[in-house]
Amino acid sequence: MRGQGERRGDGTFDSLPVNVTLAHLYRFDILPGHSYVLGGKVTKLDDGRTTVMHVDNSIEHRALPGGEVVEPGPIMISGTGVIMRVRYTNTKHVENPTLEVLVSHDPSGNGDGRVKVRWLLAMGDMDIPYNTNFKLGTRIALAGRLEALGEPAGLVVVKATRGVYYEECKEG
Repeated sequence: MRGQGERRGDGTFDSLPVNVTLAHLYRFDILPGHSYVLGGKVTKLDDGRTTVMHVDNSIEHRALPGGEVVEPGPIMISGTGVIMRVRYTNTKHVENPTLEVLVSHDPSGNGDGRVKVRWLLAMGDMDIPYNTNFKLGTRIALAGRLEALGEPAGLVVVKATRGVYYEECKEG
């Protein structure tokens, strides 16, 4: 199964291979060659390369009719994690600096399945003040669109569009 992201300048789409898990006795069968509207949690397996999507039964999913043309929007990612590194990448724009924040996420909630995500933050475009001093070890919640998966350093890269910074909250 593949997911598609935002259209590139040359008219092609970023493509993301994904293994999908469905609850037994799901509402409909997933058939090769068909398109579906699905939602769920995307994680990586222990090998660091295999991406898995666990389809959420609480969301209304549907098969797309064969003739329906669908413009897939960007793949949206969200999560709360712990800040591991902060680096300014665009210091010339004082009102709108761009930050690269490396965040460690724990999608399984048990500390075993940590996933590192490189978030790109254009501070003036977000609801976090541009002069925020991010501290290592503090928590942050971010949402944005997938930019790259696993290249070049094996990190998921997401351009953040929303965020909440928990300045006084350290992971315990």
